[in-house]
Amino acid sequence: MRGVAYFLALIGPGAAEIVQVDDTTGDTFLVIDASADGSADANYSEPGMFGGSDTGQFNSWNGDRRWGNDGAATSASWAFSGVPEGTYDIYASWKNDEQFANVSIAHYSGTDGFVAADIDQSGGAAALPGIILNDGASDINFARVGQVTIADDTFTVSVDDSATGNGDAASFIFADAIALGPVIILDADADGMPDTFEDEFGLNKGDPSDADDDGDLDGLTNLEEYEAGTDPTNDDSDEDGSLDGEEVKDNDTDPNNEDTDGDGLKDGVESDTGIFVDENDTGTDPKNPDSDSDGTNDGDEVANSTDPNGAEFLEVTDGEGNVYLVIDNGIDSNGDGMADEGGFGYSEGGILFEGQDTTTVFDDSWDNDRRWGSSGSETTATWSFTGLASGTYSVYASWKNIPQGNVSTAKYSMSDGGPEVELDQSTGAESHPGILLNDGTNDINFALLGEVGVSDGNLDVTVDDSITGPGDINTFIFADAIAIGPINALGGLGELTITEISLSEDGNSVTLTWNSRASQTYAVVFSFDVLDWSGDLNDSVSADEGDTTTRTFDLQGAGISGRDQIFFRIEKR
Repeated sequence: MRGVAYFLALIGPGAAEIVQVDDTTGDTFLVIDASADGSADANYSEPGMFGGSDTGQFNSWNGDRRWGNDGAATSASWAFSGVPEGTYDIYASWKNDEQFANVSIAHYSGTDGFVAADIDQSGGAAALPGIILNDGASDINFARVGQVTIADDTFTVSVDDSATGNGDAASFIFADAIALGPVIILDADADGMPDTFEDEFGLNKGDPSDADDDGDLDGLTNLEEYEAGTDPTNDDSDEDGSLDGEEVKDNDTDPNNEDTDGDGLKDGVESDTGIFVDENDTGTDPKNPDSDSDGTNDGDEVANSTDPNGAEFLEVTDGEGNVYLVIDNGIDSNGDGMADEGGFGYSEGGILFEGQDTTTVFDDSWDNDRRWGSSGSETTATWSFTGLASGTYSVYASWKNIPQGNVSTAKYSMSDGGPEVELDQSTGAESHPGILLNDGTNDINFALLGEVGVSDGNLDVTVDDSITGPGDINTFIFADAIAIGPINALGGLGELTITEISLSEDGNSVTLTWNSRASQTYAVVFSFDVLDWSGDLNDSVSADEGDTTTRTFDLQGAGISGRDQIFFRIEKR
């Protein structure tokens, strides 16, 4: 309902929580419920509940009802804000099963000329003329206590025990919720925009045609701006770099929230291309806080200069200098089955197992972690390599097992036609032929799974418990890291080498080509004597797709054109 959306938007910070509820005829009412403990929590009264003693609850609105006595004056107030000008009926709800002979008359009063009313509460709200509203769970009776004309968008109604004398120790009053309605939206020209909205933003409430105008040229009409809750005089209401129309119609992001997915990046820089260019064009998904599902949110990856669009790879060499790429499952220090935020190492989705995760950590595994899954549910984990050069790779798995009787055989499978391999994990990776890699701290054993040809730059490796039957409650499988390699000149990274170089005819620019891997960032530096490499042409070149990157650099702009001798070097960031 358009009008409802608008007046709710006017409720400011710190105001009572106002809920919109419809009756059986479709009329809309605003409801404030008393809190469950006499103070504002899930539901609210303003301020709190009674000024005297509060106790008891029965099945009234949201299951609560309060009453006060003990000789203290008892009162409670509810404050509505952001209400359109108009005349409203006022209703009160309470529950009384006639169990108290000393239930008394409650005194209701309010602002804006509201006529005070004394209501006999001995029979409950259902005993008096009123309305029935539904809070989503049950029908609630509201008794009519009066009417009020509101001109300043705020209204406060109070209930107290003054009808029998403040602080009468022998009497009780009840209070649960106050309803205000039916809510009237004033729209003089019937264009779908309330008069208050048109007044606020300088529109003409006597001309219905302005509903179709787009004064700020953001792709939303004034009516669409009202429906979206955006500012029709500002093309980017949340100042995130994306036009309101783009967010509503193209991106399905929130035009009133600069960071829809809460990943620390403004929607406007998350271009959703899948390619990281720079911090102003991250290529990430503005509706997914972890675009590459690697367990670290996009904002942290950009801040730490890692690629938010692809799982992070660790480049590791063996004892012979061969280079391998490794993806680790990551540290899970709090045992929630998720890799720690910002920690290195990832499994697809940031979760090791799809299924039951149990935290077991051993010291002699990659990054000191190892996971295992059981509890009768199917357990799987997937590692995704991206941006690989075409070629044939050996695939290895690492895990650590201090032998346990119910360790089972794990099944590893690979995309791109790689083999399915069944490995007995009861003795750990060191018992299987493979390689020994070092993460900078420890030597880690990896068991050979097989070779796979990669043609499209992507490779998925999955481990599951299907050998013993998915979800076998008596067996466990292990997983820690997956390595692929060796990465050589034919099949991957190799040593960084400038493969082509050309100088423009005027000598003012140079074009360089080097072997690279997609998703990596490189620096291009220069030297005049091969000793001092402090010269910097560009320290943040994002690699091209494929095996090589080519860039042209302005020597004249760098102040080094016309030199007899210049040396160039590529460095991986």
